[in-house]
Amino acid sequence: MKILVLSDSHGDKRAICDAVRAHSPHLILHLGDYVRDCRALENEFPNLDLRAVRGNGDLGAFEPEIDEFVVGGKRIFMTHGHLYHVKTGLEALVNNGMLRRADIVLFGHTHRPYSAEFDGMLVVNPGAAGLGRQTCALLEIENGLVKCEIKEINGLE
Repeated sequence: MKILVLSDSHGDKRAICDAVRAHSPHLILHLGDYVRDCRALENEFPNLDLRAVRGNGDLGAFEPEIDEFVVGGKRIFMTHGHLYHVKTGLEALVNNGMLRRADIVLFGHTHRPYSAEFDGMLVVNPGAAGLGRQTCALLEIENGLVKCEIKEINGLE
């Protein structure tokens, strides 16, 4: 199962569509801030599964602030990150992920790519798809193992 994780697209619909074309994922996850950009993904790739949460820049959006689900036998907890004050540290987010028994915690908000493991729980920020360096995360779940790579959207390897 290949999962493309996007965050903070900030109106750059071309970049997020380019990322989907480059990686051909089975599932797309958008972690908020301009979650309305997902409409472009739905129009361009109507057969792909897409889940999204709203961020602090998504006033009036109907998407939830957090989402939890299981994919490939792995429990995923996703949020934009502002509710957990991730710009000042990851303690609240990591603790919440542990309480939820998450295997994978996904967050955005900081615009900085990040990937680390805490007691077997993978914590990932794909960076910002629509600003600066323009990055995304690619998760692959196979045979109970999770592989994560941070990828540049323009000039992808």
